[in-house]
Amino acid sequence: MLSGSYIMTTTTPPWLAHVLEVTTGALIALDSHGRIVGYNTSAHQLFAPADGTTAGIALPNALHEGVRRVLSGDTTRAQGELAVAGQRVGYTVRPAGSQPFGERIVFVNAQRVESGGDFLAIAAHELKTPLTAIKGGTQLLQRRVTRGESPMSDRDIELLQLVAGQVDKLTGMVDNLLEASRLVRGGLEIKLEMQNLSDVIQNIVQEFAVPPGATLAASDRVVHARYDPHRVTQIMRALLQNAADAKPTEPVGVSVRATGSTAQVTVADTGRGIVPEDEPHVFKRFYRGVGAGTHLGLGLYIASELVRLQDGQMWLSTTPAKGTTVSFTLPCA
Repeated sequence: MLSGSYIMTTTTPPWLAHVLEVTTGALIALDSHGRIVGYNTSAHQLFAPADGTTAGIALPNALHEGVRRVLSGDTTRAQGELAVAGQRVGYTVRPAGSQPFGERIVFVNAQRVESGGDFLAIAAHELKTPLTAIKGGTQLLQRRVTRGESPMSDRDIELLQLVAGQVDKLTGMVDNLLEASRLVRGGLEIKLEMQNLSDVIQNIVQEFAVPPGATLAASDRVVHARYDPHRVTQIMRALLQNAADAKPTEPVGVSVRATGSTAQVTVADTGRGIVPEDEPHVFKRFYRGVGAGTHLGLGLYIASELVRLQDGQMWLSTTPAKGTTVSFTLPCA
């Protein structure tokens, strides 16, 4: 039975259906007898029978063997690579991290990898497995609290919200790892089209919850550019988050203007700024400068690479203790 972005059997428990729904990568769930009880559409796309005439998914023998080893207690995790339809697929078999008493579910996570493997993608894949279970359980508990099905004290609700926030933060880090791996492999898709840039930037500023008081300077006219809206949204979210982290209580200025053959977007904060020794390195992958918080050093790297892939440029100017201004251009034709 197809439901949203996941496929259930008649025995799929509700908590598992939620995990399958929120997981973006290929995920298959099996019960204590090795029977499939649910999988998402990413798993169906990866393991659908080659002839297209059979419903469901066809798991290679290596995966069945990995499931058997985990269920029998021979190992707590089985992983490796195998060939599926001429492509290399990396997989991990492990017990579900959180499940109701009396149930025993095994997860199989899988994704296509380069023939030589990709450390960033595999690392992100490994991190995403436990995060998915934690996030699914947290969201399910939040829904129950909202509906009054699981009464909690105000303190416990605050702790639940804190956990949910930290899970979202970790999920963002993992997503950055995956994006960085795609950039390294050259596997990132860019769809350029000519359209209004002013409205898109304004919508992003209005929708982004942080920082409070972010303002968009009015431009003298509507600015059009050739860009990928999804990628520009990624860029702006990274820049706005950096600005919020620099000084979360102060407004951030965002402006869009035409500069000859390009459109220029600027994000300016009044935060701590960047020390001179860090400034030449801020766009490097995994660079974490003085005063770096809990991040991987990928935000500006990914943003600058996304700008480059759209035939633009990114740069910044900064003064320690006074603030940082990051600008990027996109072609107008």
